[in-house]
Amino acid sequence: MLGVTEGFISLIKSQQRSLTLDHVETLAERKDMQLGEFLIEATRPKKVTAKSAQFFAATDRLLRKADAASAALRRQTVKK
Repeated sequence: MLGVTEGFISLIKSQQRSLTLDHVETLAERKDMQLGEFLIEATRPKKVTAKSAQFFAATDRLLRKADAASAALRRQTVKK
């Protein structure tokens, strides 16, 4: 799916390497999700404090707006 070796995946799991933005974008595309939506789902904590819940809610709103803007730009580019 990502064009990486099992060894590379092992290094990611052991936190010796990280996925690139290209990898993350590919994962989002393969799951048929916008990048922001994918990042929200992939990083959503199981438990949060009231204060951090506000932060995550604001981040969620911001990423969803960015996804909508990105989609609108892509649609506009396709129409031309």
